Amino acid sequence: MKYTQRDYFTKKQSDDELSREIVSFFTEEGFRVQEYKSVHGNIVQATKGGVYRTILGRDKAYTVVISDNGLSLTIRFGVALWIESPNDANTDSFFLKPQLAFDEIPEALWTYHFEHALWHFIETQRIAD
Repeated sequence: MKYTQRDYFTKKQSDDELSREIVSFFTEEGFRVQEYKSVHGNIVQATKGGVYRTILGRDKAYTVVISDNGLSLTIRFGVALWIESPNDANTDSFFLKPQLAFDEIPEALWTYHFEHALWHFIETQRIAD
């Protein structure tokens, strides 16, 4: 799995509001979180010590990319390199060529758990009607 993507055509929140909610979601789960804004949208990354850090790799993080084209919100979720600073990484690749930005990871229970928990959070509480 490189990443999963969902498009939402009815929006209750902007990409900035949704980013803040996703940051809160990961923070409440005990993750270290960072957020970057781009002209193309927002990137939220979350990483955790212990087993998750070992499984994902020391430089990897759960990564959520939110794009708002005015008509819909596109949300991508996957694993990617931890961005040290927006100047060190080409954050545009997350928006323009996501197949290159996200890492291929094998299906695993820990990925399944967080992926589905995040989609549930977004769809039931934040943007879906």
